[in-house]
Amino acid sequence: MYLRMKKSWMILLVLIIEFIFVIGGVLGVRINEIELNPNGTGDSGKEWIELYSDEKINLTGWEIRSNNGRNMTFSAFFSGYYVFNTSHNLLTDNNNKLFLYNNNSELIFETNEINDTYNNNKTWQYCSWGWNFTEATRGSENSCEQEPDNPDDEPDEEDEEEDAPIYLEINWNDEDILNGEENLKLKLKHLI
Repeated sequence: MYLRMKKSWMILLVLIIEFIFVIGGVLGVRINEIELNPNGTGDSGKEWIELYSDEKINLTGWEIRSNNGRNMTFSAFFSGYYVFNTSHNLLTDNNNKLFLYNNNSELIFETNEINDTYNNNKTWQYCSWGWNFTEATRGSENSCEQEPDNPDDEPDEEDEEEDAPIYLEINWNDEDILNGEENLKLKLKHLI
């Protein structure tokens, strides 16, 4: 009896370890970098997505779906970085969320909702702490050295410009100049 229980536990342990290795290999595939809005005009055919995996993966039957209702299927083997141009307007400049499904229609990876309204060479790159919007690294390691103040958020236009001086412009005419403190308080109260 003891030997049968020990053997059952050993088989169960082997099955659990195999399951972890199989899942670990599949979960190692991710959407790694996304170019939503390339430099210049006419984005069609210039937008691209990069996948990453440590292991050799057969993408036959795999699919990327977009929250805009479009999708793209694959038929390729790869390991490391796999970059492909998108088709059929899979990507848009605003409110993108992508989902990577394997050939069994199981969700493997999904992105946050991302936006890119700038015609530049910046891409969304996956980092361990979130998504980073920075200079493109197509086909190579992402720029994840330093966590930004606002990960996963598109930078504001103000973030890209140097700090502008703050000033207040006041235009006066003769009717605005009041004599006496009481009149000044009444006039300012109406302005606010």
